[in-house]
Amino acid sequence: MSDQSERAGFADLVRIKEIGADRWCAATTGPGGPPLGLVGARALVAAGHTLDTDWRWVHSVHLSQAAEAGPADQECYLVDRTRDDEYLSTRVVRVGRDRAGEAAALATATVSFQVPRRGTGPSYQAAQPAELPDPHGLPREGPVGPVEMRRLGPGRQRGWVRVTEELPDRILPHTAALVYAADLVLVAPDTEGYLDLDTGCRLRPVVVDRTLRVHRSFRADDWVQYEHESASAADYRAYATARFFSSMGRLIASVSQETALVPDRSLPAGRPPREAARSAMSV
Repeated sequence: MSDQSERAGFADLVRIKEIGADRWCAATTGPGGPPLGLVGARALVAAGHTLDTDWRWVHSVHLSQAAEAGPADQECYLVDRTRDDEYLSTRVVRVGRDRAGEAAALATATVSFQVPRRGTGPSYQAAQPAELPDPHGLPREGPVGPVEMRRLGPGRQRGWVRVTEELPDRILPHTAALVYAADLVLVAPDTEGYLDLDTGCRLRPVVVDRTLRVHRSFRADDWVQYEHESASAADYRAYATARFFSSMGRLIASVSQETALVPDRSLPAGRPPREAARSAMSV
């Protein structure tokens, strides 16, 4: 996460400027470009500007990364209004980065909205949260920033997360906060000791796509419990999931992510352990 992300409040980070019809831009944070979670949060905000989010509530955000973030002057968000019917709306947001007048594709976000209706229809949840210690009794992790985390010690993929500022009483900014926090919750696959057998380079993870689905209303400025699982790794890809629960145990959202493991040509080539040389991430 960039130094700017650590200093700025969440509302400042996701603020975007209108530059035309269904077009917005935002200043890029840090020399390495924006993290995927911030790109997704800003894309969601851009999509939300094209409809009345008091009557159309966001229920899913799907991100496909077209290229890795790099140095840029600003990001541009172009929104296509692909669906508006009695109950549902869909927006496709194309995200690009601009540097010295040269534009390049960065990501595509598909954001779905639903009209709230009376009652709940069928209502159940199979997943139940684990019993975790109170977040106030756990050590703070990392510098103070827009998102605060309390993990359950080394190697444990459970903990608590929240936005450190009060957010408006609308579902969209709280969902944007969860999209942003997914960068912190989803742990990159462990590639230590594995090499790309064609190039001899070490492997590094690159997120290909990520989907967050909102199941119930929630507040991201209250403590949210999460649990993360790396479900599969094979053929130079890794798949991970995470679930978010309110402090009352309600399943509020889930996220899934696929990561590609690509040669890291910025590092010197090495030799993998003998047992790992047959195929990287073959287990």
